[in-house]
Amino acid sequence: RIRRDGIVAPTIAHVVVTNGRQDYLEKTMQQCFLNVGWDNLKLIGCYIVDDSGDPKYREWLAARFPRYEIVPVGDTPQGYARAMKTVWKTVKRSGADYVFHLEDDFLFRNPVMLSDLVTVLQDDPGLAEVAFVRQPWFQNEIRHGGLIKALEVRQVGPFTDMVSKSGINYIKHRAGWTTNPCVYPRWVTNYRWPNGTYSEPFFGKELLKNPKIAFAYYGHKEDKPRCEHIGVVKMGNSTE
Repeated sequence: RIRRDGIVAPTIAHVVVTNGRQDYLEKTMQQCFLNVGWDNLKLIGCYIVDDSGDPKYREWLAARFPRYEIVPVGDTPQGYARAMKTVWKTVKRSGADYVFHLEDDFLFRNPVMLSDLVTVLQDDPGLAEVAFVRQPWFQNEIRHGGLIKALEVRQVGPFTDMVSKSGINYIKHRAGWTTNPCVYPRWVTNYRWPNGTYSEPFFGKELLKNPKIAFAYYGHKEDKPRCEHIGVVKMGNSTE
């Protein structure tokens, strides 16, 4: 796909991770189709990685979202770490330059353009992801008035408002990796996803062994959250 300006559009895959929460996924996908923009990107693969272990749920997924390839994690629920290992294999197989990673319990109430996040990654190639800021969810985040403010209070490192050379706002940090809605480059999957509990923070620590790697949130610190977490009801152990 060639953009109007003659530049070859970056390729991107959409990976959705679910584990049987049909009601949440319905809302998540509805808002995604309505408000997530793919302009100036070439979408080359759509995947739903399912860790429900439920054949009936997978039948429903295939019928409800025919554009998406349904990728089972296992015949029974395998937990978060194995689900992410399946995501990594799927991303590598897709061959896409970038990935829009979406869990099944996040809503986009207002329009967003994924090309903005890809542009930030292109302008700052040491970034391992650009994530969307969600609303305060945990009590410490509510108490301090937001996700970023709570992280700053924990003194996990500076969160610096930046503007990319293409004029896109982002917040650069080295606090840790998140699988909240985000866009990341395929090279991140060259790093092995760890086994066991709390694999997400351990993965972030592995990336940070390279001093040239950092992370980002889209926008600036005083901006309103771009996505909404709705996952009150959990299935399985999300730390596995």
